[in-house]
Amino acid sequence: MLSLIYYIGALLVQNCGVSVVNLFTAIYAIMFSGVQAGCNIGFVGQIATTTFGTAR
Repeated sequence: MLSLIYYIGALLVQNCGVSVVNLFTAIYAIMFSGVQAGCNIGFVGQIATTTFGTAR
């Protein structure tokens, strides 16, 4: 999957005038936000129970 991202990025650099620095910045920003979203999902664990408990 990562190789597909870099391949599409290379096509953007070659054909659309995107700079390599901007490409890597975008790729790493998206990956970092995905990792953080995955870590934060652990904090949401009991949200359904909590919402139900406060509705009573």
